[in-house]
Order: sequence, then C-alpha cells, then structure tokens
Amino acid sequence: MLKEIPTTPDLQDNLRMGHCNKRDMARVLFSCSDREGLMSEVAASMRAANAKAVRAEIMTVGGRTKCALFVQGVNGGMKD
Repeated sequence: MLKEIPTTPDLQDNLRMGHCNKRDMARVLFSCSDREGLMSEVAASMRAANAKAVRAEIMTVGGRTKCALFVQGVNGGMKD
C-alpha cells in the first residue's frame, strides 16, 4: 500500500523521491512556486530520461504547487 501523500503544497521548495512498495515504479514529490509552463517542463524532463508517469496528483493553492508523480522507467523498469 502506498503511503498517504500530504495534499497541501509546502511553503518551501522541496523534492523527495522514493520507491513504491512492491511496485516497479518510483514516487516523486515536489513543491514549488506555480508558474506557467511548469508541468510542460516536468514532462520534457521525463521524456529526456525515458520515464513515463503512470499517475499524477497535483494541487495548487495560493501560488504554490505540490505534485506527486508515480513514474516507471527510472530504474529500467519501463513497461510497454
């Protein structure tokens, strides 16, 4: 079972990464200031790393964004 993800953005920029339990994917959590083009840049970075987001949870409050991405391919575990 996946740990619960806090639903509100942090006040400071941060990045956390970890493995999902018994799954061939990683979890990437980040909080930062919201801005135009942010998710396009995240998607471009994932494409460059040959990674694939299989789930995303995004919340924006008061100009801050929190994003939880569940990603395949970061450890060679890409599924077709």
